[in-house]
Amino acid sequence: FFFQAEDGIRDYKVTGVSDVCSSDLLHAKQQAFLDWVARGGSDIEHYIQMLGRLSLRTSARNQLAARVSTCVQDGLSAQVGLKLADGQSLTATISRRSRQVLGIEVGKTVVALFKISAAVIVAADHPAHGNLLRGVVGQTEATDAGTEIAIALPGGSTVHGLWPASESAPAPAVGQAIGVVVDPSAILLAVSE
Repeated sequence: FFFQAEDGIRDYKVTGVSDVCSSDLLHAKQQAFLDWVARGGSDIEHYIQMLGRLSLRTSARNQLAARVSTCVQDGLSAQVGLKLADGQSLTATISRRSRQVLGIEVGKTVVALFKISAAVIVAADHPAHGNLLRGVVGQTEATDAGTEIAIALPGGSTVHGLWPASESAPAPAVGQAIGVVVDPSAILLAVSE
């Protein structure tokens, strides 16, 4: 795979386990990649897919690279402010212990994960408060439960949400501006060691 480092293009090829000298090297490359994405690297969808092949597989469809912008300890929990490459923000609520174990601090690069069912689709003109991400409907797929919607964010990332079949209004159309709201307690944070 390829990614652009600050000093140019570097080519890292992994053809088998024997080619990976150590897990420390792989973790260092993963962290360099996450840092690059958080700084707003180009062709982000390609790299997010690549990251998925290199790291832990999860059922959380939404995986957004971000940089920790704030971290406020509040008793047993911490409110972690996240800045996406496109400038949009999220807040995750995690336990104090998780913050310590993961080494969450301002400036650290993380991946915010949440399930498709945690992404509540709202109108584009929804008041901007809380965890509101704005984008454009990129794809839709009708299912028995409703319509799965892929929302293209300005920085190139995609968020997936569901438009329930029980909703009386028709699902948003491709190209339509839309918002997605995510509860802070539904966001999991992952770091590369």
